[in-house]
Amino acid sequence: MPVEHEKIKCRYLYDPLSRLVGYAPVLDELLQRFYCKNRLVTEIQGQVRRSIVQQGEQLLAQQLRKDGKVETTLLGSDLQRSILQALKDE
Repeated sequence: MPVEHEKIKCRYLYDPLSRLVGYAPVLDELLQRFYCKNRLVTEIQGQVRRSIVQQGEQLLAQQLRKDGKVETTLLGSDLQRSILQALKDE
């Protein structure tokens, strides 16, 4: 009985440090990830870009760029980098 091969559903891309830097579902746009040291700082998928602003280990803000618009959210976090409060620009 012949073996049927499954179709590829997505593609994963890794950097030399074994971090996921890209994810490409067959029916969607490539998702790219960028790191600073060992922390994820930016994700880009098509026209959507999410970035984290930080100083050292302290999270400060998240920025979302979509369709030419920019949304910024200020973040209040604890020492474990858990978000305790978020304040959006409106």
